Amino acid sequence: MKGNHAEIHFSKEGAVPRVELVVPHGTKLASILKVQELISKEIISKIAPRGCQACMSGVHFNIRERLENVLMVDLESNKIL
Repeated sequence: MKGNHAEIHFSKEGAVPRVELVVPHGTKLASILKVQELISKEIISKIAPRGCQACMSGVHFNIRERLENVLMVDLESNKIL
């Protein structure tokens, strides 16, 4: 992830729909809340039925901050790249 971009991951597979927001390191809470509104309107409303606009009941929603230090791992050789 480069710059000031977040990632939204989602899945309808399984018993409960899941949405995950991954934000860059150091993202301010105000920015996260704005994106949460977007997710609620544009994503959750399309993958899970809801009774009201603000409700996210029935959807697992996780927010994660991308850490500064990242190591890549080759899954076949199980070695750090």
